[in-house]
Amino acid sequence: MKKNLLMWDETLFRDPEVLEIDYVPEQFEFRDTQMQELAFQIRPALRGGRPLNTVCKGLPGTGKTTSVRKLFAEIEETTKKLVPVYINCQIDNTKFAIISQIYRKLAGHLPPSSGTSFKQVFDAVARILIKDEIVLLVALDDANYLLYENEINKVLYTLLRSHEVYEGTRIGVIVIISDMDVDLSRAVDARVS
Repeated sequence: MKKNLLMWDETLFRDPEVLEIDYVPEQFEFRDTQMQELAFQIRPALRGGRPLNTVCKGLPGTGKTTSVRKLFAEIEETTKKLVPVYINCQIDNTKFAIISQIYRKLAGHLPPSSGTSFKQVFDAVARILIKDEIVLLVALDDANYLLYENEINKVLYTLLRSHEVYEGTRIGVIVIISDMDVDLSRAVDARVS
């Protein structure tokens, strides 16, 4: 008798979901110190202030992204006044793509794909933040992909200096870097470091 291999559901694994790339474990062991430090950096935003900007740097697979995702999930369960936005910079690696993802998180849909300038999208983001009194926390995962074409300076300058143009905006950034050869203090412009 021949079995249909695609429909055969026996497995050696108790929970095959743990092998998925986007799996976030309920129990996250051995990162308590790092999680507490990240929580400390974020805590001012829970009281309506601006979160502290943070750099998470380490080898791939050491828990940087998972730590941030777990904290972001906790934030989303706790408050609507602090909005965490996770950006995968391998995928969204331009200033417009990143701001579009932020807009999508705040507005519930992407901005129009054509005929809309970066400034128009960022103006809309700032208006939402000010009107709804929202603090924004952006995680730029694999931010080393923004180093090419100098995108990292454009993105960080826009986010970190937004309060100068849009009074009342409060934005914090978590930069996650897996390339140990990258020295972010040398890679970014003095205006954003």
